[in-house]
Parts: sequence; C-alpha cells; structure tokens
Amino acid sequence: MVSFNGVLACSSITEGTTMEQYAGIDVSLESASVCVVDETGRIVREAKLACEPAALIAWLGKLEVGMARLGLEAGPLSQWLYAGMREVGLSVELLEMEADNLATASVGRCAA
Repeated sequence: MVSFNGVLACSSITEGTTMEQYAGIDVSLESASVCVVDETGRIVREAKLACEPAALIAWLGKLEVGMARLGLEAGPLSQWLYAGMREVGLSVELLEMEADNLATASVGRCAA
C-alpha cells in the first residue's frame, strides 16, 4: 500500500482478497458527510466532519484501509477541498450532480 501523509491511497487486502473501497463526500458550508462503501456497495463507515481539507485527510488517514477513489460533490468549497486532498496524493474526483440525482443517490445508502 502507498501512504501519503498517513493516508492510504490504494485498495486494501482483507482475508487474502483485494477489497476496493470508495468514499463519497457530500459538502455543505459547515460540514462534510462522508460515506465509505466497499466494492459490493456495502456501507463500511460514515462520518460528519468539519468541511476543511485537514479534517477530511486526518479522518481518512485513520481508516485501516485505502480508498480506491474519492468522489467529492462539486460546489462552492469543492476546489479548496479538492486541492488539499490532491496535494497529499489522494485519488479524488469532483462530481457534478443535479440536485434530484444527488438526493436519489444518497437516500437509503448513507445517512448524512
């Protein structure tokens, strides 16, 4: 596994098999809601964090597995968060979603 400032940046190995994990980050002015799922779509972990790069990077760094990819909701704070996360080598992508698609995608998957 590759580590950038303590953040694992690749898939993890669980019981002899490679298990990709992915994180979606829903951004608001006051907080960021993070939902981590495995490659089967099973929710692995959720959190509500301060909406700042250092908080997201620190939380991701505490996970015992790496993220194959991070999806970051595009919005007013996204460029700042994106730049901070890319700076430490995280594989983060900005996601443009219409409000109705975002709500449909998140309802029932992860509690914000």
